[in-house]
Amino acid sequence: MPAGIQARCAWFEPGVQGEREQAIRLPLLLMRRDSVPETAPLTIHLPGGPGAAAGTDEYSAWYWGAWLLELGLEDRLLIFDPRGTGMAEPRLHCPGNHLAISAMLAQPLSATAESRLALKSLSQCRGYWQDRGVALDDFAARHLLDDVPAIMDAIGEEKARLLGLSHGSRLALRLLEDHPDRFSAAVLDGVFPPHIDPFQTQPEVHAYSLRNLTGYCRSQEGCSDRQLRDAHEQVRNRLAEQAVLIQVPRHDAPDQALWLTEARFLDLVFAAQAFDESLATLPSSIVRAADKDYRSFARMLSQVIDPALDPDRNVPVYWASLCNEGHLPNPEGIHSAAHRRGLEVSFPVAGLRAHPCLNDWAGPFTRENFAQPVTAEQPVLLLAGQWDSVTPVSWTREQAALLDNAHVLEVKGRSHGVVFDVRCAGKAVKDFLESPNDFRLSQDC
Repeated sequence: MPAGIQARCAWFEPGVQGEREQAIRLPLLLMRRDSVPETAPLTIHLPGGPGAAAGTDEYSAWYWGAWLLELGLEDRLLIFDPRGTGMAEPRLHCPGNHLAISAMLAQPLSATAESRLALKSLSQCRGYWQDRGVALDDFAARHLLDDVPAIMDAIGEEKARLLGLSHGSRLALRLLEDHPDRFSAAVLDGVFPPHIDPFQTQPEVHAYSLRNLTGYCRSQEGCSDRQLRDAHEQVRNRLAEQAVLIQVPRHDAPDQALWLTEARFLDLVFAAQAFDESLATLPSSIVRAADKDYRSFARMLSQVIDPALDPDRNVPVYWASLCNEGHLPNPEGIHSAAHRRGLEVSFPVAGLRAHPCLNDWAGPFTRENFAQPVTAEQPVLLLAGQWDSVTPVSWTREQAALLDNAHVLEVKGRSHGVVFDVRCAGKAVKDFLESPNDFRLSQDC
């Protein structure tokens, strides 16, 4: 831990639903700067994903401490790894899933064939944990809605503020509405409102990602948005006729063979925009790919491919969460709605029917109100990256319109996740948490 930071650790054991007995332990890490008293306001961090850890391990905790110091935050900060993630016990993963993904990427599969193979691997993963007496429904992210108040009770805290990142903002919003007496304010980064259907909006988000990418191109010196659009279309058309084999370099691992199909190209261009580093090189990589030079495109993809091939990735938590939040894919409905709006769907109806949420990953314990629009009276600071395609700025503004006391800060030149940009967003977070009820945005980013 950096000098100047006080930290305390503990374990929390949440209850489980029904009659199942399942030992679950969550690691808690309570941090503050030396000059911050133990009675200072408490802010609780809710990580993204779903399936992402908060970062209670020694390496990640050091960076949290450094962030507190650089920001000069006057709050105490509580971070904990949600069920099944990070240092929580048990920590869930899918044995062999990364090998199955690697094998799929090394084949020129159709979108439907890829969906069916992915479903087979995920079904084996679910069976693996069921054979060991682990009920995966107990690890869905929605259980944070019970765990957070319970943790507060366990450590003797009546009130707190929330710091929700990406999917964590979805949960933070629900906590604000469900427990207005316990949560007095929130900072949300990469806002993902509970009423947004991640399946039905997929064609719209993918179409937006291309418009977003060309907009980013226009903002960069020497980048021609017309050339980029033409190159994007040229690569698509070529891949629709013939897939291309490329080698994606990986960190501390052998290169990954990747047959680049049209569907994979569209999905990877979307996914790459989540990272500032890959977004910066994406336009030029597509232009070069139009000239049949895929080397820079392959290098750019390493940031996208590496997490998918991580053997310790929290795949069970991701699917147990995504399939239990009140939204389920409707293959025919998605295609018909997209057709009416002149949009495309990268997966055909047959591929969407093989979606895990329509098979054995949809659990029975979805909260009835989870997917409803959230309204709240508490002050909320909503942060958005200008070029975020994962959680578009329009979602942030749509959610802000439902809140009584919302402040929206759009950070120029950034993509998904801006709270750690201490030069601008960080200062706004500090000022907001020091006085949420009197906060006024004093600057633009």
